[in-house]
Amino acid sequence: VGEGMAVVLERTLAAKFAEHELALIQDKFRAAASGERAHVDDVIPLFARCPLAERLIEQEAPPSGLLTYAELVNALQPLAANANAQDKFDALFKAFDLDRDGFVGAEDLFSMLKLFLGHQLPEETLRATAKREAGNRGLNADAFAKAFAVEDLLTSMQMGGL
Repeated sequence: VGEGMAVVLERTLAAKFAEHELALIQDKFRAAASGERAHVDDVIPLFARCPLAERLIEQEAPPSGLLTYAELVNALQPLAANANAQDKFDALFKAFDLDRDGFVGAEDLFSMLKLFLGHQLPEETLRATAKREAGNRGLNADAFAKAFAVEDLLTSMQMGGL
């Protein structure tokens, strides 16, 4: 986690993350890492307060499941305080488009609603909402932005007190 981490820190400090955000990511990575890599199954629970962070990390993970610090930082960039709205929206849409077909279908939407709201609403309500909003064809990026209060979501997409 030594010299390579320093290079990544230097690059990202100048980019999107505030210093306290990088310190938080670094602490969480070190808590899960064995050497230069941490297994995604050990990293994700450290971000349990933010389901979107969990999803972004899952998407960045290589097939081995082993993440480098740089991969973790890259995965979480859309949550950085200084990330722009387009980067945040692209990450949000990608997180909801589970099958990566360019549309958020009813099953994609149901899975994400369950992740975010599963403890607050009954499964039948979530499934009905997903089907109603996604319809038969699913939502492309523009329709997705119109169907949900995306601007409010983008504003709340931050590391906060993870």
